Amino acid sequence: MTEGVSLRRLSFRVLGPLKAEIEGEPLALGGARQRKVLAMLVLSAGQVVSVDSLIEAVWQGAPPTTARNQIAICITALRRIFRSAVIQ
Repeated sequence: MTEGVSLRRLSFRVLGPLKAEIEGEPLALGGARQRKVLAMLVLSAGQVVSVDSLIEAVWQGAPPTTARNQIAICITALRRIFRSAVIQ
């Protein structure tokens, strides 16, 4: 760990609406697509989740031709959200 950087506790709630919290403070997770991607990842913690599985969860059999790119954008946005919230 870099000197002067502290990590904060991140938690997820999956019963009822999906929620992410940093030390009890809620995080804004973005739109429905990002929330579905995050839900799939949280529910599959410790396992590899394929892009195809994420595409199926988001578009349920009718993905656009840009689906892989849109999933990558969602993952990048989620990483930004968590990185800025967890590292201070």
